[in-house]
Amino acid sequence: MSDNDESKRDRDEELREKNLHRTLSFVFAALGIGFLAVIVYASSSKQGSAVNLNIAATGVIVAGAFALLGFAGGFLFGIPKSLQGDAAPAVPAAGAAAEKGTKRSRLTTNTNLEQMSDWLTKILVGVGLTQLVNVGDALWKLAEQFKSFFGGNVSEVFIIGIVLYFSTAGFLAGYFWTRLFLAGAFSLADRSLEAVSRAMDELRGDIESTRQVAETALDKSQPEATAPSAAAQRPDPDSRLEALAKRYNEIRDAMSKGSARTAEMTRIVNEMIDIAPSAKVDVRKWLFSDDRGQRLAAYARLYKAPDPTLADALVQSVTSKEDKNFGEYWGIRAIGKNSEHLSEASVNSLRARLQQLKPTTDRYAELRRVLADIDARRTARA
Repeated sequence: MSDNDESKRDRDEELREKNLHRTLSFVFAALGIGFLAVIVYASSSKQGSAVNLNIAATGVIVAGAFALLGFAGGFLFGIPKSLQGDAAPAVPAAGAAAEKGTKRSRLTTNTNLEQMSDWLTKILVGVGLTQLVNVGDALWKLAEQFKSFFGGNVSEVFIIGIVLYFSTAGFLAGYFWTRLFLAGAFSLADRSLEAVSRAMDELRGDIESTRQVAETALDKSQPEATAPSAAAQRPDPDSRLEALAKRYNEIRDAMSKGSARTAEMTRIVNEMIDIAPSAKVDVRKWLFSDDRGQRLAAYARLYKAPDPTLADALVQSVTSKEDKNFGEYWGIRAIGKNSEHLSEASVNSLRARLQQLKPTTDRYAELRRVLADIDARRTARA
């Protein structure tokens, strides 16, 4: 996150806290004035101190009860909605086909309270609208029932005033508190949850990348046993590289996805890495070839023998031409070997691609490391 984003978030948080303080101060001041009015009304009654005290106490209790009831209503109406979705955002750039169908495992917030709030508010509004014509009679009957609790000659209008005033003030207090404070608390909790989920995804990507590296090292530690006569009959590096590119394409078409196919393709790319520096192929042409095997061979060549003149072309091939996960992974590893020679435009392209990749993938882990190395070198030179 940039410093400007951090500063903007701090300003927004400060403004939200000020709005919360001002709004709740006004609402609670209104509640305080209401309680004071109840006490003044009770003290002005000429029915004796004991009766006046009973009226005041009962009035405060009834007022507090309806304030709490109104607060609960405001809370239900003010509960914010969480922005959630199971579908991952579309990947617009090249490589979209490789990302298609990849599901990201993530933590999500529990929305039971939101659903209950939604149901209850719809029920309350629906029932309230159907009974709107009977509200006046209901309030008058309620005042007559409550009148006996006050222990004196209390006006029904006074009781109705308590009900309406404090339920409204309580509703506003509950609504504004929920919207101004609870919404921010929910947002902060969701961001924390998303950060944990992203960290878990990145860890999975690191594990997958480490597995790929381990498979490569294991395959290279098991040299192919070749008889001397067979070695003498081997074709030249160019022909061997062409054959490996063709074999790679055949494996992609013939074998189903899985560890067996990945292991076979890894063996092929290891052979390409050993042969490519000796081959006299047109690397730039192969980087933008429609043949996936030739592109992989070009990546293997630049992985083993970095070429400053082809660094930007390599990035362009990986970010705009490559459409397979395995090819992109090795393209990124080749970029890591050539990262000192990248232009600013190429670095920006890599940052954009990083935002499109799933954190659970080995490609994300590799590209994140490449960009971290680039940033570290820039910091060291500054």
